[in-house]
Amino acid sequence: MKSLSEIIAWLKTPEKLPVILVEIPGIVVPGNLTMYLSSTPFSSDPLDPVLPNIVYDASIVGGINFTESISMTGGVAINYGDIELDNTDGSKDSWLYNYIWVNKDIQILIGDATWLRNDFRPIFNGTIVDITSRSTNTLNIVIADKLQKLNNPISEVLLPDIDSNSEILIPVTFGEVFNISPIKSSTVVNTLEYQVHNGSIEDIIEVRDNGVPVSVTKSVGTGKFTLNQNPYGQITCSVQGDNNTTYYNSIASIIKRIVKFYGPTATRLVDTDIDLTNFAIFSILNPQPVGVSVVNKENILTVCNFLANSVGAQLTFSSVGLLRLVKLDLPAVGGATYNVTSNDFEYNSLSISDKLEVKASTKIGYCKNYTVQKGSIAAGVPSHNVEVFEEEYLFESITDTAVQTNYKLTAEAKEELTALLVKTDAIAEATRRNNLWKVPRFIITFKAYGHLLPVELGDTINLTDSRFGLEVTKSGMVVKISRDWLGNRVTIGILI
Repeated sequence: MKSLSEIIAWLKTPEKLPVILVEIPGIVVPGNLTMYLSSTPFSSDPLDPVLPNIVYDASIVGGINFTESISMTGGVAINYGDIELDNTDGSKDSWLYNYIWVNKDIQILIGDATWLRNDFRPIFNGTIVDITSRSTNTLNIVIADKLQKLNNPISEVLLPDIDSNSEILIPVTFGEVFNISPIKSSTVVNTLEYQVHNGSIEDIIEVRDNGVPVSVTKSVGTGKFTLNQNPYGQITCSVQGDNNTTYYNSIASIIKRIVKFYGPTATRLVDTDIDLTNFAIFSILNPQPVGVSVVNKENILTVCNFLANSVGAQLTFSSVGLLRLVKLDLPAVGGATYNVTSNDFEYNSLSISDKLEVKASTKIGYCKNYTVQKGSIAAGVPSHNVEVFEEEYLFESITDTAVQTNYKLTAEAKEELTALLVKTDAIAEATRRNNLWKVPRFIITFKAYGHLLPVELGDTINLTDSRFGLEVTKSGMVVKISRDWLGNRVTIGILI
């Protein structure tokens, strides 16, 4: 496979003969086969070390467009694209109803018609949503990035609930959590056994009955405990969760644990699906302890993004199909650096696509109380503890009074909820976010030439131009990408 620098250099050469290859294994016919498609005729060499003697069906006539972005508000969305195939003669009509495409892996590669297949470089690894037809003469393969694999419940392991005569989800708990409600884990009436996690845990810190600490017998190997006396009121507990040989309480390590070992087996990731270098660097830069407990059939993507967004990060997949954590911050940290001038994009394509709202205040919620208990705490519990049990989150706020005055901002800051546990971490994150948004921020967009097609979300671009104050080079983070591999163009949006 060609290196990134080799691909960029090749994309700059006028004499290149670009070919897009699409490979889709496991199509159900009802047997299994691999589809090999291309944008121009291509056959792999008999001596190719990866895929010898493969004739690709040169039916790709459009699409190979893929748009991806980082949310400015902390949300996460699965990114979608499209591959258009020629079906003028109707020979591929049977692909619509005889073949099963849904949830199949897909790889798209780029290279030169003169290269070995082994030299081609992946530009997309993702999942097929389905196949459809947008016109009489075409078929369209709808594709999504690998975040689609995380669009599944984190757990569906149920236990009979003796109180309701139905079934209840066994909780899954990661890191340290405060005041969760355990489930009764035995179907035997009056058995005082409770469960906080579907598996072994690190520790049960404290068990409380209406807020009063009580004595229990722990079974950390099963994620359970047994009360040593009959309960009087509501049983809650604070625990350190999942520990399958190792206890994790940082964002990157918990996310990696979840995507590898939770959710449907067929959609779980392995180390080769994860940018391990990115995760390692993220762990060093973001060591804050966090925790989350899942008591409903919550989506893996939702849970992981909640954890990541605790420090302003989001989950993305690189173009080669590796899960990454990208933190929305300036100056951007990590990723490849590109120096871009007007020589790198189409004339008159530079524009300001968004001017973002200036904020003077930031309010961070931390140390989530998983069981809000208003009016049910036993007498004798200190009043300052009662207040903690009665509110879902603790909050820390940061305000820049000069910005507030200059912009005449009077509205109270919107609460931004996190999985952070420690007050000092909440203050630090509130300060960081406030510093990011208390000055005018813009998303500047331009339509770049093909050599910038490999740019990734989160990369840093040093941009110089004669417009919009860019006479002096400014560094920005890539937050929007719309790639057109067949057209040899990419529209890039950077936050500055």
